[in-house]
Amino acid sequence: MNSQSDVNTVTLSGHVGKEIRNGTFGRDNRTFCQFTIRVHHEYQSRFGQKSQNEFFDVVAFGATGDWCLQYLAPESHIRIEGRLKNGNSYKTSVQATKVDFVTKPWACTKCGITEQGFVTHTINGFEPVVCEKCREEGVNNG
Repeated sequence: MNSQSDVNTVTLSGHVGKEIRNGTFGRDNRTFCQFTIRVHHEYQSRFGQKSQNEFFDVVAFGATGDWCLQYLAPESHIRIEGRLKNGNSYKTSVQATKVDFVTKPWACTKCGITEQGFVTHTINGFEPVVCEKCREEGVNNG
């Protein structure tokens, strides 16, 4: 069955918690990284402007987990993509399939324009950072 109701994806943007843990599991000693992401939310209630923090447990396996262990630090601002997973104790967590840093301003590797945005990791490091204009021109030209 492959309907829209079968989709299990989540995207969160927030800050890494204080503790980043690693470990291995299974017969083949697969590596993993566990951490918490704090997501800040502001909203308007009938009593005025309110804000709250929500905390989500995250686990990343394999190359993504190795990357997280190498590069993440407490309070790193990140965006994660993954899926919701129920654990043995009926606690829901996020199994990350992609982790991006939310960066300070960066310069496009093609035209040099300074922007702010996401830097996407790959197993071998970071992808070249290209601005939206150069990305669109690349799609239109190539």
